[in-house]
Amino acid sequence: MLFFLLGLTILFAASLIMLLSFYLKMKKVNIKLHRQQQENELQRKKLEETNSELVEAKNHAEKISGYKSEFLANISHEIRTPLNAITGYIYLLQKQLDPDNKNTYIHNILTSSENLGVIINDLLDISKIEAGKMVIEQLCYNPVTVVTQVMSTLKYKAEEKNIAVELHLDPMIPDHLLGDPYRLSQILTNLVNNAIKFSESGQEVTINVNGILRNDIYELNIGVVDRGIGIEETKLANIFESFAQISSNTARNQTGTGMGLAIVKRLIELQKGSITVDSKVNEGSKFKFTIPYSIAPPEMVIKKKKNTDNAVDNINITKRVNILLVEDNEINQELAVDTINSWNMNFNIDIAQNGMEAIDMHEKNNYDIILMDIMMPLMDGNEATIHIRKKMAAPKCNIPIIGMTAHALPQEKHTAMENGMNEYVTKPFNPRELKQKIIDFTEKE
Repeated sequence: MLFFLLGLTILFAASLIMLLSFYLKMKKVNIKLHRQQQENELQRKKLEETNSELVEAKNHAEKISGYKSEFLANISHEIRTPLNAITGYIYLLQKQLDPDNKNTYIHNILTSSENLGVIINDLLDISKIEAGKMVIEQLCYNPVTVVTQVMSTLKYKAEEKNIAVELHLDPMIPDHLLGDPYRLSQILTNLVNNAIKFSESGQEVTINVNGILRNDIYELNIGVVDRGIGIEETKLANIFESFAQISSNTARNQTGTGMGLAIVKRLIELQKGSITVDSKVNEGSKFKFTIPYSIAPPEMVIKKKKNTDNAVDNINITKRVNILLVEDNEINQELAVDTINSWNMNFNIDIAQNGMEAIDMHEKNNYDIILMDIMMPLMDGNEATIHIRKKMAAPKCNIPIIGMTAHALPQEKHTAMENGMNEYVTKPFNPRELKQKIIDFTEKE
């Protein structure tokens, strides 16, 4: 019995020791768990603070991006207004000169003003892409027509430098694709222009255009090859970054913003395409890009316009056309009047200084078309257009209105069209484009 009690005591003591040991272990575990919970709570608070900081930084970045876009839009308008006068009057002066005795100074001024326009467009495009506001259109177009138009535009620049340009087109390229022809033209113009710029007299630039059809998706491949100065291997990795320029002695003699290739790459990627470059110093460069396009359905095939760009110069309308020009800038008033009068057509032009004056003149007189500026004192072009469309009786509320303004951002054009404008011409305006649009509306009547 004594041994039994002793054994029971020992067993009880051992159990107490085990329980005490288990208790101490559990206490340690609970302490560790509590510490872990405290650390997790601390981490959660830090994560919330970090997320809050990220959201704040994101909102700040978006605000800055908005300020930048607004600044670029405003500065673009301010630059385009005098640039419109410079370019427009040079066009008129060039038209008056003897074709066999062209003035080199005038040609250089016109080229420089056009280059300034390109720089402004580059700034706006970079801003739109960075802000995520670049819109890729889905239009039916002929890729061969786009390519040949680019070649025609740059032909004279190549001839001036005595550079041969060869174009190789695959005859199996579809006639009608669905995509953005303007962006394709912009991409190709940038690449071919660079190839010409960095080539020497007597050299050659080659453009190869072909593609592959994969399940109703046509992968358009375009290669631009030059034999010019080439690009250093160390610069190739950064060549598509904004404001990057080739830093060789030869390239320093060339002008440019360094934004062209950055815009090219981003425009291609926005269309789910890709671009590559191979280059060697003093041997030339090869840029190749691919963009996938859908085959355009038959119902979207574009019909040929009645009046082509080449024919518009020869068009003449004998009937009297009354035009109301709404423009507050005196120089731009004179430019528009002189440009329209240079067509030697039966056009009568009245001028309104702002939207309120335009409404008053439109109520009292009979006009066939209105050319409407956007930014004006007292009442701007959008307000005047809305008033005409919603508060005037027929037929005056239905008069064709062409916006003719230095506001160049897509959302500004979209707003103008939503407010009731029928067409939109960006300053500096192309005289042929303006004439074509006026004729289009005049012929409808």
